[in-house]
Amino acid sequence: MNRNGLLFILVVLGAVGCLGGVVAEDVCPLWLSPKASLENLLKESPTGLFPDFYSSPVFPFVIDPTEQIVRIELKAMTVAQAQLILDKNLEENPAAVFIVHVTGAISVSSVPLSVHDRTCMVLEKDGQVVASADCTADSLLRIFDREYVSITGSYDPRQAGGAEQKYMFCGNGGVDIGIHVNDSGRIHLDRISVAGCRGVGISIVGRGAEQYDQAVSLTRSVVCDCQGDGVRVQQSPACIVLDSRITSVAKTALVIDSPSSVVANTLCGDSGKGIVMSSSDGILTRNQVLQNETGVYLKEQSEYSLVYENLISENAAGIVFEGKQATVGWNVFRNDEEVVAGGSKNIMYSNRGVEPDAISSSGVAYFNPPTMSDFHDEPFVWNDGSADSKPYSRCDIVIDSGSQALEIKEVNNQLRQERLDHPDAILVVHMRGSFRNQSEDGFVLPDRTCVILDGEIVNDYVSDNPESFELIHMKGKEYIIMYDCNHSIFKILRLIVSID
Repeated sequence: MNRNGLLFILVVLGAVGCLGGVVAEDVCPLWLSPKASLENLLKESPTGLFPDFYSSPVFPFVIDPTEQIVRIELKAMTVAQAQLILDKNLEENPAAVFIVHVTGAISVSSVPLSVHDRTCMVLEKDGQVVASADCTADSLLRIFDREYVSITGSYDPRQAGGAEQKYMFCGNGGVDIGIHVNDSGRIHLDRISVAGCRGVGISIVGRGAEQYDQAVSLTRSVVCDCQGDGVRVQQSPACIVLDSRITSVAKTALVIDSPSSVVANTLCGDSGKGIVMSSSDGILTRNQVLQNETGVYLKEQSEYSLVYENLISENAAGIVFEGKQATVGWNVFRNDEEVVAGGSKNIMYSNRGVEPDAISSSGVAYFNPPTMSDFHDEPFVWNDGSADSKPYSRCDIVIDSGSQALEIKEVNNQLRQERLDHPDAILVVHMRGSFRNQSEDGFVLPDRTCVILDGEIVNDYVSDNPESFELIHMKGKEYIIMYDCNHSIFKILRLIVSID
């Protein structure tokens, strides 16, 4: 994604059929527009989020069909009493899978509760792990050098349950960390709530930056009212954070320092920073980042980040770039300052609320192509992000096929001449009607071109080399082009593609 800097650009809205054709089709993400529809959707949601990505799997076993299940109940007791029960069951059944139901409050004083491998802990309605008044433990729950552990709530903490609903892990301002996962993998935290920690709500340190099969996941959870970070993830590649609310923390709602992590449909708000990304190949999509000092912060160590279809609103600064080669597209921005540019070879495209003059320093290219869903007439659509760059002017061209199909070779000739006549402009090409290709060349696009296709391109040519034949032919280094495969149709969506 975006690995060499954008020099040549193509935007096509359409679909490519298996017989070789392109048909125009709109692709605006409905959950981001219009504003009224978005606000109504979130207002009607019982969680304040978009519809969940995560759904609970249904399997006939936990780890293995022949596993031994040992069920344990932890009622109201001290952490020492609870630990004794867990340790005794492990000693008696060393290879078992433990289903632990917490039905009362477990009071933590000098040491945290520690779970073993192959443990599924379920917190029932009255189940809690709570710091005592004189607590000296560094955390409430400790998962150290463990695998195959799940911590799950029996109800959804994101839905308002009245004043009687208590946090499942409550630090009472007396512990540094709520849940401390260290040197562990294959850990799943679902439908839990953590609050009142002196430091971090949930701290996750995985088994190393190369251990992609040891991921940790956090889903459908609430973390709030912590004096440090909300959730901090380190050295846990492919970590997943979904459908959660992380709010009202003093520092950063969500810190990601793990490669190839995914954060989706999560609200990060009312904090010092919303989301901080410090690693490579991270994906942030369909999140709400609201009312922070800084919304999204791509730190110097970050690279190849994809920030896509998020609502980034009411922050003092919307997004800060320090890393390299990030792609930030199809987001909605409404902040005091939208962009703090920096880093190198980053690109912003089709972001609502970001104007060309919002990017005042180098490191971030700006691309706002007219599309069928946002057919704007802004004079500038591209800025290459260099320190001395000036936005390219815009040249609109209409090519209408008329009543009969037009040979695509004639379109190629016209665009080639338009590029010669306007060498320093972005060509915005409106193609209307029916077009047919009858040659090996296909549809040849000049550099710095946007195509709006209101019609179809049909391929009549049978190539001697079908594997290498391209209906849409591009010469150059980079384009923006969008694909989505739906059975026999490839719908042009929003994916950055590098072409050497």
